[in-house]
Amino acid sequence: MAVTGKIGSGKSTVCRIMSALGAVHLDADRVARDVLQPGTEPFQRVVDRFGDEMLDCSGQIDRKALAKRVFEDEKALEELNRITHPEIVHKTGLELRALARKGTRAALVEAALLGRGETQFWDALVLVTAPREVRLKRLIQSGMSREDALNRMEAQSVRDVRFPKPYYEVNNGDGLERTRQQVERLWRDLGLNDIVEKETWIERG
Repeated sequence: MAVTGKIGSGKSTVCRIMSALGAVHLDADRVARDVLQPGTEPFQRVVDRFGDEMLDCSGQIDRKALAKRVFEDEKALEELNRITHPEIVHKTGLELRALARKGTRAALVEAALLGRGETQFWDALVLVTAPREVRLKRLIQSGMSREDALNRMEAQSVRDVRFPKPYYEVNNGDGLERTRQQVERLWRDLGLNDIVEKETWIERG
């Protein structure tokens, strides 16, 4: 399944609950870091496009500098997505196929950006939502400046994915316990109750 939502909505929280219930969690952001390792084609294309100032002192992509650059410029963000997105989709697909060969029943991909090219990888879409003011507060509490948070919120949008596949919404703006209840109900609706919980979720209380 795919778990998506606007920045600050709490996708990771929903994924942690599902992981505790037995799902294997693949984070597209982690895949994106792998895609931009030195020596890869996307790495060189990003440096060619955005300059050496996007590198830190160790020669790695400075993700904070790159994020600040693209979230202030819609065209730059589109160009970065064109460079990285196909390879992120490809590598995520490889990981999901490997999990399928192992007999994994429930795998979820956490991703902020979804498009038609990824639909082959998921059979259910979970959209995590939260009010704008809640999302902004979370971003600021995470250490982001108000200006950066507002820029990212303005630049990012979750596409309207209209496909003949199950669509679920989890409102993560009304407290942790309410979110957990929604996710557990979704888990039952997906017919996954017979997957044994791997661990007790420490925030469950």
